[in-house]
Amino acid sequence: MPSFDQERENLKSQLTSFFNDPKGQHYISDFASGKIKEIILDLDEVASFDTDISNNLIKNALSYGMAALENAITFCLNSGSGVSIGNSQISITGTFSQSLIHKIGADDIGHIVKIHGLVNKTAPIHPMYIQAVFKCMLCQEESQSIVQENPWILTKPFPKCDHCNERTQWEPIPQLSILKDSQEFTIQESYDDIPSSKIPRPIRCITFKNHLLNFVNCGDDVEAICMVNTMSASQKFTKTKFNIIYLEVLAVNKRRKDPEAMVFTPEEELVFKELVKDPDFYMKMMNSLAPSLYGHENEKEAVLLAIFGSPEEVREDIVIRGNIHILMVGDPATAKSQLLRAAVELSPRGMYAMGRGATAAGLTAALHKDNETGEWEISAGVLVLADGGVAAIDEIEKMREEDRVLIHEAMEQQTVSIDKAGYHVQLKARTAVIAAANPSLGRYDQYKSVFENLPKFPPSLFSRFDLIFKVLDIPNEQADREVVDHIIDSAERKSPIDRKLLKKFIAYSKRIKPKLSNEGAESLKNYFIAVRKGYTSDQKTFPFSYRQFEALRRLTLARARSLLKTEADTSDVECVKRLFDVFLKDTVGGDVTQLETGESTSQMDILKIMMQAFKEHDMTKKDLKNMIHCDDNEKFEKSWAKLLGENYVIMKGMALNNQEVYGIP
Repeated sequence: MPSFDQERENLKSQLTSFFNDPKGQHYISDFASGKIKEIILDLDEVASFDTDISNNLIKNALSYGMAALENAITFCLNSGSGVSIGNSQISITGTFSQSLIHKIGADDIGHIVKIHGLVNKTAPIHPMYIQAVFKCMLCQEESQSIVQENPWILTKPFPKCDHCNERTQWEPIPQLSILKDSQEFTIQESYDDIPSSKIPRPIRCITFKNHLLNFVNCGDDVEAICMVNTMSASQKFTKTKFNIIYLEVLAVNKRRKDPEAMVFTPEEELVFKELVKDPDFYMKMMNSLAPSLYGHENEKEAVLLAIFGSPEEVREDIVIRGNIHILMVGDPATAKSQLLRAAVELSPRGMYAMGRGATAAGLTAALHKDNETGEWEISAGVLVLADGGVAAIDEIEKMREEDRVLIHEAMEQQTVSIDKAGYHVQLKARTAVIAAANPSLGRYDQYKSVFENLPKFPPSLFSRFDLIFKVLDIPNEQADREVVDHIIDSAERKSPIDRKLLKKFIAYSKRIKPKLSNEGAESLKNYFIAVRKGYTSDQKTFPFSYRQFEALRRLTLARARSLLKTEADTSDVECVKRLFDVFLKDTVGGDVTQLETGESTSQMDILKIMMQAFKEHDMTKKDLKNMIHCDDNEKFEKSWAKLLGENYVIMKGMALNNQEVYGIP
């Protein structure tokens, strides 16, 4: 059996023949002339010359394949132009079948594989020892050069120095050693590539290739061609019998982050344009979102519009988001989670997270120190990884308040900022948030507003959702029969539109940038003004704010985009008006002021009257209630608690009847 040295020489000879052939000559000539700075060998070209050579290089890349390639290129350059080349300037690309990250194992060690995933952690560039010369700290003599095979562990000489014959400490000498720039990052496999209920596996990656340094960023969706390698696992400074797999990255292809930049064939485009000609196509899309789910038409339609989204509008002084945020609040077992998972599955880029146990870092991003290098690294969270798509957050009410408040920036400004240890980092998070929440008491109390059912939910977060729906489980014999029949028949029920085709259609629709037609704009304006007419100085009800008008506009454009229309007309406006009527009347009771402040207008009126009363003179709580003629005890107590909690009034003394007297500080 030939040795590795013999195999390497044989492969070098075969590769030299390829580079001397017209099919491979351009690599050598282009590099020698300075036309290219790296030689990135396309193995498809090698396979067209001789499939045995390409297969040998793929299967034995680590043991001798990459060394044979470097030797062959160096030989051809030296015999021609005399130009030199380094290992960091040689790489490989080509057509490979994709390997799933969670299936990479012992049989793949030493092979070249292609993987797909999301970059969720990056580190700075570090010079790494390739061959290291050490000096003895006792006698200062130098050791022989030692090849460094493990990228993360420095291999030192034996503890005993050959010169002074003493046990010593060794220090590397950078000036006499060979170092090469490297960068480490982590790729986490995509949810599309793993079985349901499995945890996405991250894999450690490192690259030494010049053209790949600082090439990837957190949140990038990438395909990487890598060489599989291993290092020994250690436990308490002792090596174990287990090995840890890592990948040496040779080439990276960034998948388009923005779905609108995806490439489609003319045949696919023709299919999409034929689909929208069907007058029932919009309804079919709604029924294809979650075919096994009965009812919930309004919620399905809202989620569908959030998946499509509207174009981001860049103005001179501001960027108006195009992403649509949806919140569903209601009883348990009302299919809220099913809708969230359906949205993630259909979105070109989707991520799912549970509020229970989720931290701000897990949802946004984190800056932390690497245990080995001490350098600061960025780890991307769900909202960054879902950039350009949908982030579904289930049981959002179970998040800790200090964590939940940090997603405000991502929802409105569409960025995630980190300020830590002198670093200021800002990552893109152009993500539509679709969230579900359960009431604080378990069941939805229909005699209370959405805000009272979620008392710990901050009003500032409520106001960032374009639509809020309550999802109730109300016993009804006829409806219950229909739901049960639907469940029984769901195994045989198929989606009206193939879901893979629908996912492609959604990605294709992102390139459509609809505008409001004159008629559509007029209809939207008239609706907005008509609803605002509900406000009168006597009625004290303010039903519609300008923030809701922006939401109306986003939803209208999203509806037009879903049908590949370049203009949003009155039919799109009518559809959105119907959704907004449900949102206003059923969810917030026609009082959008609660979205902004957490208080209804009537509640705020009571607060104003109370504050005005205290400006005139001090009084007891009982005197105050009699003075303002408030019959609603619950609202009075809530307003009183707010006055005390914000120190607007304080206790100033005692009255003759031993009641506390309050006044302005």
